Amino acid sequence: MSSLTRVASFFAGLTAIVATASAADLSDMPLVEVIPEIHTDSVDGWYLRGDIGYAHLSTDGVDYYQGTPSLTGEFEKYDIDRTWMLAGGIGYQATDYFRVDLTLNHYGKADFEGEWGDDSAEEVDSTISATTLMANAYVDLGNIVGFTPYVGGGLGGAKMHWGDLVRSSSDHKGQGGQWRFAYSAHAGVSYDFSPTLKFDTGYTYTRIDDGEMFSFAGDSGYSGPQGYDKGFDIHAVRAGLRWLVN
Repeated sequence: MSSLTRVASFFAGLTAIVATASAADLSDMPLVEVIPEIHTDSVDGWYLRGDIGYAHLSTDGVDYYQGTPSLTGEFEKYDIDRTWMLAGGIGYQATDYFRVDLTLNHYGKADFEGEWGDDSAEEVDSTISATTLMANAYVDLGNIVGFTPYVGGGLGGAKMHWGDLVRSSSDHKGQGGQWRFAYSAHAGVSYDFSPTLKFDTGYTYTRIDDGEMFSFAGDSGYSGPQGYDKGFDIHAVRAGLRWLVN
């Protein structure tokens, strides 16, 4: 056999060995399934919102002047019924995780019942409603199959509306139209009906500063405020829609 023939036979054998080894290595390698990436475009811009809900108002107490502006007392008992709420607002979704809005919230008339007097308790009745204007900020905690939990807080003002205070001996004029400082905390979850329409449900706590409740009766000989509440806590559960307008 010539030298050229030997060289050719050597390279042919080497090629066969390499091919066999490569085939064995490929058969031992795990199969990798390539999954196409799903990309969801972020949606930001202005939105409108509307909510309805159910609320419970409570106060820390009521102080009042007993006949004169120098003798004070405190309601022995007081209770406020639950009521409904309506809210609307405009907001801006800045990023996938942060948004702000301005909301106007109205809490309907709730019956107030109390007792005052040192020697003999006297029952009194009134009503209370509230309107709040709040600037809010929220952190959205990520979208999971269409659901987005969130937390937030707000600052603003509350306009309290006390009805006339009715008692057996005389009536007292309720104080209305007074704005007070208020703040709130929010927690909830939204669901994507579409990229521009979301269903939103959650809980809101609102704290409202103290203020005037009712004034002296017309036949008392005194004028000006007679009763002062010690502020309000409002606990509300609500549901509504958010609609992205651009």
